[in-house]
Amino acid sequence: MIEIPKSYERINLVRRVALPNELDFKGLHPVEYKNVRENNQLVQNLLRSGQLTLANVSGSVLEIGPGYGACTPVLKVFSSDVQVVEKSKSGIVIAEKKILPAERVHLGQDGITFMNSRPEEFNFIASFMFGPLSHGHQEDLMKEIYTAAMTALRPDGEFFMTSDPHSFEVIEKTCKYPDVEIVKLKEFDPVFIGRKPDKI
Repeated sequence: MIEIPKSYERINLVRRVALPNELDFKGLHPVEYKNVRENNQLVQNLLRSGQLTLANVSGSVLEIGPGYGACTPVLKVFSSDVQVVEKSKSGIVIAEKKILPAERVHLGQDGITFMNSRPEEFNFIASFMFGPLSHGHQEDLMKEIYTAAMTALRPDGEFFMTSDPHSFEVIEKTCKYPDVEIVKLKEFDPVFIGRKPDKI
């Protein structure tokens, strides 16, 4: 059983970086607490190692497929400009729990269509636990998602994705682009990072 902290807790592994918000674990189910804590640590480790850029993570941020918003607070730690797009009705919880204001929660829209309609609007696009993906037509889906993310990102923007190990087999096979990196940190599942090149 994971013990939830009794008091307000701040996680800040990136030293000497001013973050706009703190993580509040009050009211989280133990599984949610573990998920949020681990993903927060993952993002901060990637920032500390230079594999993610703070200027992007703290800029205009979009989370695709957030579900009930379990990891949305991780993004809010770094940025005060976070939006989410969720095709299912589960995303309404994000507004109901006031994780984000209702106008920043885009419901009933798929991420690909939404990203294609917002060219060069975001510095950072994230998807936590994307999938599961299977071989076959899902490979085309991954290509569409990557292409849409590159449309919605500003120059030098970053696309971040975590997923299950099986889905990463599909992702690694499908997304063989020059600006894509699969990062494997100790104690974490693999991470997909795509970067949009700066304009020439």
